[in-house]
Amino acid sequence: MAPQVVNLEHLFHNAHFIVFGVLGCLSGALCYVLPETLGRPLPESVDDIYGKEKMEKEVIQLQGDRQKLLSDMDDEEEVEYNTSKM
Repeated sequence: MAPQVVNLEHLFHNAHFIVFGVLGCLSGALCYVLPETLGRPLPESVDDIYGKEKMEKEVIQLQGDRQKLLSDMDDEEEVEYNTSKM
């Protein structure tokens, strides 16, 4: 598209500078939408992406269920549960 953008000079003499400047700023701003991947293994396929999201949701649900179960227990039952887990 670069050769075509240069032809915008016929409309406005600095149009090509404006187009390239806006596209550069837009691409820089869109980088903030990308997730941080430092120190994490990257998914190798699309199935890996959706599989990890599903697994994370299940883990969060299980943690919530565990907290509810522990809050429903008496103090003695909670101590027995925690010691049996070790």
